[in-house]
Amino acid sequence: MSNTEIRVVTGPANYFSHRGSLSRLNDFFTKDQLSRAVWVYGERAINAARP
Repeated sequence: MSNTEIRVVTGPANYFSHRGSLSRLNDFFTKDQLSRAVWVYGERAINAARP
């Protein structure tokens, strides 16, 4: 998988679930990648992500 592909993962976003973690997104993603990112969570999103 290239770093430009979008993945849908079910479950909580544990990597970015603690205070201050969102400020570290720039350490992992480029500005361009973040400009195209959409974060969705909830029962409907989880159901939609299931194969």
